[in-house]
Amino acid sequence: MSGKKEISRDELSSYLHLPEKAVAKELGICLTSLKKVCRQHGITRWPYRKLKSLDKRIHKLEASITAGEGSPDELSSLRDKLEALNKERKALPFRPSGNAYNPADDDSASAASGGSD
Repeated sequence: MSGKKEISRDELSSYLHLPEKAVAKELGICLTSLKKVCRQHGITRWPYRKLKSLDKRIHKLEASITAGEGSPDELSSLRDKLEALNKERKALPFRPSGNAYNPADDDSASAASGGSD
């Protein structure tokens, strides 16, 4: 019987909101093994940082649109940018299971990764 643990694509997708090191620790495997599993599933880069960046930008645009800042033309431009960011987010290797950016997560994510971005 092999000591290897099979990790599914769905299982990996539930950890996208965490940095690679935290995911490896959570799964009880080393970072190298996690990277091998990701490559087996066609993931060449862990999308955490890109996802976090997109979610932050989406959140800021949504806040601007909700506040109604700017002229109608500017609001239309903001909506177009928001749509483009949402498409980019959906094009990530996995569909993230979490919701959009939550500013309260910034402190906990930095602490979990062992430093600042």
